[in-house]
Amino acid sequence: MKKLITLLSLLLIVTGCTTHIASVTGISTKEIHAKHVDLDKFQISKNIEGTDTSFCPFGIPLFKLSHAVDDALRRGDGDLLINGDIYVTNYFALIGSICSFKIKGDVINLKKQKNNS
Repeated sequence: MKKLITLLSLLLIVTGCTTHIASVTGISTKEIHAKHVDLDKFQISKNIEGTDTSFCPFGIPLFKLSHAVDDALRRGDGDLLINGDIYVTNYFALIGSICSFKIKGDVINLKKQKNNS
């Protein structure tokens, strides 16, 4: 019986899940002007991921999607993330949880055009 209680306690500590919460056509935390812009003319970094992770005491979320987007834009050296998928992950513990946003997509730098030469 003691082993069963110990096993169930460990399962409570390491239990977690990831949920796909949204797909976005385009997202940015920067001011951009892309009206009538052909995105194929700009450098695109494929499959870039950005995350924001924090401890969430008693289930109070302290993580932000904007931080995950900023992380992806920094990693992809760009201004705009397109074809994005957003995920939330939670690992539960007794007094809180570890929560994170992850966004994955293609990052475009609207200041750097491709060289066609």
